[in-house]
Amino acid sequence: MNNEDFVHRYAAILRILFREPRADLRQVAENLGRELYLAAAGLNDILKIHENALALVRASEPDLLATGQEGNVSEVLETVCRGWQNEWQAVHSRLRESLAAAENSLQMARRTARIRLRQLVRSNRLLLKEVFHRRKLEKRLREIRTWLQRAQDLAKLGFWILHVPEGTLEWHGLSKFLHKSGTQPRAIRSIEDFLAWVHPDDRNAVDSAFAQILAGKKPCQIEYRLKNDEVRYVRQDVALGWQRGKVTKA
Repeated sequence: MNNEDFVHRYAAILRILFREPRADLRQVAENLGRELYLAAAGLNDILKIHENALALVRASEPDLLATGQEGNVSEVLETVCRGWQNEWQAVHSRLRESLAAAENSLQMARRTARIRLRQLVRSNRLLLKEVFHRRKLEKRLREIRTWLQRAQDLAKLGFWILHVPEGTLEWHGLSKFLHKSGTQPRAIRSIEDFLAWVHPDDRNAVDSAFAQILAGKKPCQIEYRLKNDEVRYVRQDVALGWQRGKVTKA
């Protein structure tokens, strides 16, 4: 805060008032008080500025300060103090409004956080139940696969899946059978591989069955031999899988 600047401005107000006793300087004095508050001046600072301004006027123009001006001088001081107080009230009012708005925002944030926390707790509980349920299902599926594999081994059953668009074969439950036949499952991944594995005398019937599958028709049950050192017979029945009117799996 530049006290000297405020002293000179205060003294200018007093000079105008002394020269023109009827001059209305209330608004100017009140604005000066507002500026003093914004400059962090206290009431004691205003009194000192008031006294220094009077002293400055007396020193520079001793004849200007006539008797009977005490009331006007006091009114100027009161007006400056009123401006200071009005600004104080305005600032504190804005601060209270800001604090109230911040408190409301904080309360809303707390309520939202509590709601989200409850939702998160419920979601976690549901997730834990789902995980527990899935683990039980996975365990049950492993057991079913084990017993299915045993049943297939005992009955000498198994199945393959032909993915029609790709023309690839996927084997299930026939690993032991394939190994005993001297064939690796990875070696038979296409229709051509499959046909090469079939006994030459039965290859036409199997080729015809694949042709019917690719044409969207279910072939009849067929029995054919495999091309191995020992004769092995396979009885085959086909089921088709459809999607959007087209055969996608067999």
